[in-house]
This record gives sequence, C-alpha cells and structure tokens, in this order.
Amino acid sequence: MNGMGKEGFMKKGMACLFLIVVLSSFTGLASSAANLFYPYVNAPTGSWPEAVAIGDVNGDGRNDVVMTTSYYDDWPNDYRLFVFLQNSDGGLNAPIKYITRSAYTYTSQSVAIGDVNHDGLADVVVGNSGNNIEVFLQNAAGGLDRGVYYSTVNSHSIKTADLNNDGLLDVVGIGWGTNTVDVFLQNAEGTFSYSATYSVTHDGYDEVDAGDVNNDRLSDIIVMSGQGLVPNIGVLLQQNDGTFSAPVYYDLGGNELTQGVAVGDVNNDSLQDIVVSYGGNRPDSKIGVFLQNGSATLDPAVSYDSYDIPESVVISDVNGDGKQVVLVVHGGHTALGVYLQGQDGALLPEELYPIPYASSYNPQGLAAGDINGDGSNDVVLADYNNGLVVLYNVQSEAVSPPAIPTGPNKGLINITYSYSFGGSLSSMNHPVQYFVDWGDGTNSGWLPVGTSIASKTWTAGGTYSIKVQARCANHITVISTWSDALSVQINSVGIAVSAPNGGEVWAPGSTQTIRWIYAGNPGTYVKIELLKGGVLNRTITSRVSTKNGSYQWRISSRQTLGNDYRIRITSRSNSSYTDTSDADFTIGR
Repeated sequence: MNGMGKEGFMKKGMACLFLIVVLSSFTGLASSAANLFYPYVNAPTGSWPEAVAIGDVNGDGRNDVVMTTSYYDDWPNDYRLFVFLQNSDGGLNAPIKYITRSAYTYTSQSVAIGDVNHDGLADVVVGNSGNNIEVFLQNAAGGLDRGVYYSTVNSHSIKTADLNNDGLLDVVGIGWGTNTVDVFLQNAEGTFSYSATYSVTHDGYDEVDAGDVNNDRLSDIIVMSGQGLVPNIGVLLQQNDGTFSAPVYYDLGGNELTQGVAVGDVNNDSLQDIVVSYGGNRPDSKIGVFLQNGSATLDPAVSYDSYDIPESVVISDVNGDGKQVVLVVHGGHTALGVYLQGQDGALLPEELYPIPYASSYNPQGLAAGDINGDGSNDVVLADYNNGLVVLYNVQSEAVSPPAIPTGPNKGLINITYSYSFGGSLSSMNHPVQYFVDWGDGTNSGWLPVGTSIASKTWTAGGTYSIKVQARCANHITVISTWSDALSVQINSVGIAVSAPNGGEVWAPGSTQTIRWIYAGNPGTYVKIELLKGGVLNRTITSRVSTKNGSYQWRISSRQTLGNDYRIRITSRSNSSYTDTSDADFTIGR
C-alpha cells in the first residue's frame, strides 16, 4: 500500500448499502460551526474506501457520486468502483459496482470525472497506483463500459484538465515519489495518447492538481510532495504550444510536510490560488494559502490555524455567497473544517462539523458538489471505517409558515379548547413538526410528526395571541417563520356556547343537544334563542337550569332551512352573562 500502513488499522464489518442518519454528539472542538450542513449520513460499503468524486455519470442531469475501494479481504467490494446514482427524489441509490484493473500492490488511489472522449457524457477515470490509468466511458444506456487502461507508473494521483488548450479533457498523473509527471492527451478517436513525461520533485504521500495559477487561461499542473526534504509544491506552467515549463517550486519553509492540496480562488480576485494542509496537532496544524499575484506568480504562503491533523483539501462554494470556501478533513479527529472567505479577502477562522471517526484520509478522499439537486454544494468523504460519508448542505431547504390556527376565539378560564393548524411544507418534501405559542408564556413544545391539533386550558382571563411555527423533522435547525396570530378572548366569568359553534348541519325534525359552559355566577336559569342572519328567529326555551349545561332541542319539521343560524344563551338574572355561537351552523338536509 505504498508504505501507508493501512493494514494496521481496525475496520468495522459493513454490509448494508442504504444511507443511515447519524445523530452524533460532538464536543471539544476548536470552534463552533455555523449552520451549513446537516448531521452526516453514511452508506457502509465494505472493503476500504479510498477516493471519491462527484459528477453526472449516467447522463440524467443529476450529479452522482463515485468512489474507489482497495483491499480488506472483502471480495465482493474489494478493488471496485462504486457508483451511487442520484435519484429523482434527491437521494442516492444503492451503489452499482464495477471491477477495476487494480490489485493489492496497485490499488485505486484516485478518481476523477469528465468527458474524456468528447461525446458530451461524463466518464470516470481511475488511478490504479503505480500500474495504470483506467477509463470507464459512459454509454448511451446510462451505465459505464468496461474499463480501458493505459499503463504508467505515474498513476497514484490523477486529475483531468485541458492540458494542451484544444478544448478536450486530458489526464495528468504522478506516481508515489517518482519525481515525474505523465501527461496523456485526448485524441480525435476519443482515446488517450501518451504525450510526455516531465520532471518534478515529489517524494511520497503526493497529490496532483490542475488549474490556471498564472492567469493565462491555460491549465497548469500542480504537484504536492507529502514527505522528504523537498519543496512542498512544484508548478509546471502550460505553454502556448501545449507543453509544460520546468517546475517552479514553492515551499512553506521550516521542513513542513503537506497532506493535501487544492486549487481555487480563495480571496475573490478572480485568480486561482493554491491551498495546502500541513502540520500535525495544534498549534502546529495549519493550512497554507499561496495567493496568485498580478505578476503571474504565487506569493509566499499565508498560514491559518487549523484543527488537529488537517489532511485532504477541496475548494468549493458551500455557503451560496459566490465565494470559494476551503474545506479540510481532520484525520483521527472526527471533524470537517470549513474556512469561509471574509470581506477583506482573508479566510475566516475555521468552523468545524462532526464526521465519524477515521484515523486518516486519502488526499482524494474528499469532494464537494450538489448531490441532491437543491442547488447547494454538499460534501462527501471516502471513509475506510464508515464507507461513503455525506454532509448535505442546509442552504436551500426552507419550511413554509403554517396557516393561521383555527379554533374558538373566545372562551372561559379553566376550560380546555382545541386548535388546529397546518399547511407548512418542506422544500425538500421532508416531514414537518409544529410548535404552538399560546400567548401566555407557555407553548406546546415541538409536537410529533403528523400532529395538527393541540389543546390549551387558560387559568387567567385576558386576550391571547396563538401562533404556530414549523420545522423540518429531519433537519431540526430548518425552522419556518411564525404564522399569523389568532386572537382569543378568555373571560374569568361568563357563559360560552360550546355547541353548536359553527359548521354543524342539523336536520328539521331531529333532536339536537345545545351545550354551554359558564364561570362565575350567572344565576339559576338561562334562556336559549335561535338567531338567523344575526336576527332573533325564535326563543327555543325561556327558562332552563344554568347548571344543566345542555338542552335537548327538537327542531320543528317546519323550521326554515338556512346556513346562517346561531344559538344565543343569556342569563335570566344578569344579561351581561351571554354568548352566541362563534360561527354559523346549518338547518337543512
């Protein structure tokens, strides 16, 4: 395994292929995180995951995830290319597995996605370390053809880029400490032709990347050396004739050893910069930023403090502000680090997000891209302990506010009233929960999914404003704004009609129960009247015991039909004790 010593680590047995939500606890971090990602989920894969990449590998317009595995005495999953296709719901399907041309002595340490046969479809390129570069072409059926390989020792770390400015994607690769880099150019037939080998110093634990780091609109080659007393970075600039210059070296100084490299604009000046991770535990753990300057070179590195053991690095806009963000994974310390750009072009202090434990990560074991179709970039990890680990971005999910709650808008103390609410939707079609503020300093708490009714008993008179909030049940930090408020008048004394109170349909000739409640001293008797359109229609009874709380009314078969009836109940001895149905009911068939 190229001296990486992975055989010595313990690994969990895994068989299941679906995404598992992990509600993890996370303490002791250097800084707290903003709300960029949901708690991680993972898809166990067996074997030993190595490298991961994101792209549309079945031609449906949705980004998928590909991941390579090496060896862990797990034949169904060893030496495989896993393809997790994104489905129409924004989830990832169980993986499709392809056998790679790798083996115990030349494992698949890197993977890239791009159209390498100019047919408009994204293909998969795998670096089988020290032996070959393997190409899986996407076919018209949305699958991948059997791999075609190109022999080269410079296959430990590979990238795709246009390396001769012809508009076609090519492949660059380096070997483990080979001190060379190979370029394979895409030809007119949609295959690769070996182009050249260039000398560049790198001494092991290496990684290659590509990008325009001198602002001439040509892709250059960046080689990171991870060990040895050699420069940390070698840059081979692409020339106008499609060849590459002798390397220009950049170094952190102090014999620092780098663990990861990425290329991107990290100070928002439209120039691509180079970021490396280096150091062990704090206070020596850092990221170094080589900013591109106006002279088409790189400035000396600016260092930023990092959490322990920073390793793989990628650059992506994960907070939706149009600026590139530095992402770094911390081996053995259950943390993904995020460096946002500040207004002055400098990086802000690192924010940390929980991930499961893995003692180390492959330099190409981290990738970012939108893998659920919500328009925001997510993060994926190839994790030897946990398979494919995903941190979904929270930026695009929203929960709509609930409708105004419905229920009685007046009542009495020490009586229980029920209120209905709903209407909220998650933009990702996740289940929602509701929270009711009763307006008196108390609330319902977050109610179980599916609950749309809650009850309340007030113990003091007053006017109360009931309002409701909703949140995503899967991602509880995504919370709606408040609903409009329902104003409820609660009296300490009085009479309240409880039935009919609006919406009932009572048939002529039937017997129905009129109900009321009371508080205080309304006297011995009440009278019950029928209103139609707000006008007295008839007196149902002029005298019934207040304490009864109910009256059996036989509706006349000749009663005029209508949908604008209400009941009014009034104390015989104190007319201030009176109440009317809250809403109309119907007498009809």
